[in-house]
Amino acid sequence: MLKIFSIFNSKNNKKAVGNAEKLRKSINYLTNQKDSGDHLIDKFHTLMYLQKIICNSITYDDYGYKTIYEPNSAPELGLKDFLPRNNLYKNIDMHDNPILINSKDVAFITMPWSNERIIDSLRGIGNDADNRFDNTNSNIDNLYIYPLGIVLVSSGNHSQLSGLLKCELKRIKVTGIYDISEELLKDKDGQFVNFLGSSEENTLLEKWQSLMEIGKYLLKYNEFPHQIVNCIEKENDKKDREGNKVLNSMTYKDKVLTEFSNTAYRRLTGAMNFDNVPKAIWNLWYDENNEYSVQSLSKANADDSKWKTLYGMFQREFAKLK
Repeated sequence: MLKIFSIFNSKNNKKAVGNAEKLRKSINYLTNQKDSGDHLIDKFHTLMYLQKIICNSITYDDYGYKTIYEPNSAPELGLKDFLPRNNLYKNIDMHDNPILINSKDVAFITMPWSNERIIDSLRGIGNDADNRFDNTNSNIDNLYIYPLGIVLVSSGNHSQLSGLLKCELKRIKVTGIYDISEELLKDKDGQFVNFLGSSEENTLLEKWQSLMEIGKYLLKYNEFPHQIVNCIEKENDKKDREGNKVLNSMTYKDKVLTEFSNTAYRRLTGAMNFDNVPKAIWNLWYDENNEYSVQSLSKANADDSKWKTLYGMFQREFAKLK
């Protein structure tokens, strides 16, 4: 844990906190406004425009501009930077059934690395080259990061840059969704140290933090593209059904070994070892002289009715830990 919270040196740490506070001033200016006129754009889509400003800066300045001067000189920014260190995120793979989202509904980051491929794409792709940009091309692979509202290009960076520049990228193909909302909301100071992108090696740290911070507010207003929302809801329903199916089919022995294992104890208590395990729980695990213990029932190949009794005993003891 110490390593995670020492990612920034003190100078960078103060700078990061300062940048977060500056960004929040702009966000608070928006969120504190009263929507008193029908002509006003809603707050969710205003935040999305802010995301687009940041993403355009990354695409055009940090990648496009640098690459036409020197190939492979752009900073590294990838999917891993948006994923939590504890791997608690949801991934929906849609390569076999991709969706198309109106480009005005997302912020877009494409990351070209070759000056020659930029030029070749600009000359050879587009209506002006009699070769209409094809957003369904099998080479295109884009990932939607929820709830940041951004699409991160995984494959097809140069062709999509051409489509973007020529205003032909009307709809964006999405082949995967990464839901990081659960871990995102745990951040309190705008540094997002529980995410891999918080490393000081991330040369786009300030912009990355801004994307993450705005994502928290987007989740509050929750007006994401319906295709994305539908995919996430279907996946959640599927997981719930699978979880209930597994739970209903589990024996009491399975439940004991899953819900009251050593690992379950450490997860519940946060203990790093078993030095302070209550004697009653230790005996339920290991006491061979006890008729109802994991050791005894396993050796005796006991029927599930006895495991059910042991399950109830564990329930009572584990409840005392909370």
